[in-house]
Amino acid sequence: MSYKLLLAALLAPALYAQTYVNLAPALNSDVFLEPGGAGEGSPLDQQGRRIDSATLPTSYVDGSPVTSTNGKAVFRFGPLRTAALDAVRIDGQRLDVQDGAYSSLDVALLSAPGAFVNPLPELEFHYTDGSTNKARLGPVAGWFSSPTTFDNALFRYTDQSAVVEHLSFATNGEDDTDYLIQSAGNAISGGWRFADGAGYLLYQLNVAGISSGKLGITIGNNFVVSIATEFRDPAQSTTQGYTVLASSRQIYGVEHRSLGNLKEYVFDVSQYLAAGTGQLFILLTDASRADGWGPFVQRIRLFDGAAVNFEERLKPVVDVSKATVYANFQVSSAEETPFLYDNAGSGPSNRGHRFADAGGSLTYRFNLPDDVTNAKLMVDMDNNFVVSLAGPPGGVTFAKMTPNTP
Repeated sequence: MSYKLLLAALLAPALYAQTYVNLAPALNSDVFLEPGGAGEGSPLDQQGRRIDSATLPTSYVDGSPVTSTNGKAVFRFGPLRTAALDAVRIDGQRLDVQDGAYSSLDVALLSAPGAFVNPLPELEFHYTDGSTNKARLGPVAGWFSSPTTFDNALFRYTDQSAVVEHLSFATNGEDDTDYLIQSAGNAISGGWRFADGAGYLLYQLNVAGISSGKLGITIGNNFVVSIATEFRDPAQSTTQGYTVLASSRQIYGVEHRSLGNLKEYVFDVSQYLAAGTGQLFILLTDASRADGWGPFVQRIRLFDGAAVNFEERLKPVVDVSKATVYANFQVSSAEETPFLYDNAGSGPSNRGHRFADAGGSLTYRFNLPDDVTNAKLMVDMDNNFVVSLAGPPGGVTFAKMTPNTP
């Protein structure tokens, strides 16, 4: 795979000295553009975009050493402010480091806009004694992004190279019309099809000659996925003759809105293919008919093989050396259970988040020692929120904060 990066400098400091690695032989792009100047080599993308060198710090000078913010290492960048090849597309290159006994290898990376579609690449180190080890590179903050953008983010990457698709179509109102044989109470929203209340979507898949396979449906909100090998009219009954493959209410135990559970759900349908009818009928209905949050579906596919899934949550490093920690947990994990006092919200979502829309709420309880008189609370969250603090049940409210207010 190919990732576009601005690889500014690579250095390998020894215990009391450091060695700069010359990356010039690997550089193949000119991503910085002087105002009014001409670029050379490959730009960032097919649109020919480059980064204006005026966005560099005013104190920056080509070829001058720059000390890292933690003071650990000194990097030598450049040339970035003159027309020159100054970036490399990382795609399995081998970069040689002068042999020596180094204490560490430091890489300074600036991610170009749109880089790192796969956020889980690795650096592989080869040593003179023949040994190797790998280090996860992780996502790099974009040119206009803060590194905190990735705090507590859950990244997933799927390798589909071992998957053979028998059929696949987007449910966008165009690609799925040959498969959608009957429907009610449905429409297109945001480019994708949904059905609410008593509405439904019935897709017919022609599977003649296919004896085994998996059904993948990318769907969210409140849904029921049912299957049949022969046509049954859902206008008469959405249950008779159908077998339920999944219900979001049974999976999550709560209603899901705002697509917090949107992902591909995979079902082995080999037993239904073995029936030999040459057809599969996929019925999508609303798992919560009292409101307007029925199945929102983006893609349906039938395939063989197995994808390799990579997943990692990027937890920020917090220095607690001078603090006593009474609670530290990621939501939707076993660590959270002792502290989640009342869940009147939703989740966890397929991204590992909890959320509370409209009148919903999430209440966490922390039982601090009686002699604690000074404590701080850190919460990593997003969207529109109100945070309230209260003492024991029946006690008084200590503080209440609403963002964007005095």
